[in-house]
Amino acid sequence: MKNKNCARILSCLLSAVFLTVFLSLPVQASDDLTIHFFNVGKGDCILIKQAEYNVMLDTGYEKTIDAVLEELQNSFKVGKFDCLILSHYDKDHVGGAGKLLTDISVGKIYETDYDKKKSKHIDRYRKTLGELSKNPVVVRETTSFGLGELKFTIYPPKPCEEMVSNDSSLILLLEFRGKRFLFLGDALDKRMETYLSEQFTGEVDFMKLPHHGFYLTKSEPFKNLYYACKPKYGVITDAPKYDVNNAPSFMFMLDDAPLYRQRNGAITVTCDGEKIEIRQ
Repeated sequence: MKNKNCARILSCLLSAVFLTVFLSLPVQASDDLTIHFFNVGKGDCILIKQAEYNVMLDTGYEKTIDAVLEELQNSFKVGKFDCLILSHYDKDHVGGAGKLLTDISVGKIYETDYDKKKSKHIDRYRKTLGELSKNPVVVRETTSFGLGELKFTIYPPKPCEEMVSNDSSLILLLEFRGKRFLFLGDALDKRMETYLSEQFTGEVDFMKLPHHGFYLTKSEPFKNLYYACKPKYGVITDAPKYDVNNAPSFMFMLDDAPLYRQRNGAITVTCDGEKIEIRQ
């Protein structure tokens, strides 16, 4: 009898300990913000999700979009997008757009005002737009809109002579419960200079670094923009095949901001308005 009583007491204690630990674990609320960087190699394919709202920023490559679509359905239960934002027309950003639009319902589409030379991935995207009778919003001036608790501001490039595709990048600022997330596309020096001198609106909590991290340590405009933004977290969308030397990490000594690299796998950012957590 004594042994049975001891066993019951031990069982109750263990249950109490388990319950205490379980209740103390962080739980992501259904209305928290999730930003997921799909592992598409050296490319951008980013899901922004909050409550019932879903936004896609760029679509990665044509060869990676099938895996992205499968993950969207199975892991994130995404069946539609409120909008698609295409930062610019390079294949590692818009390559999967045609297939995405074919397979998932998309509301508005925002694209940059830049007439790049034809390519098969742009042709497929344009053909799909025609088949679906969709007319994108061409962003020629600063454009803001809200979805639930999310506020989006899209900053267009300033047209200039001999503009290259990367410098046509739309820059996106996302705000959620006081936290600010900046996505710089593939902006090069001219684009970053324009943003800092004409469009900059203050410090941010998170930065998606431009151009997959290439040349950042040699870029004075990037250094100026980085120290003006003072991000607490950063992501580089690089890949082992297109290695970026570790030098960019020295930039993130400001406030000991951690830097995450897509070459190490998919990255998920969550925010409840108080704190930002990143898993990889």
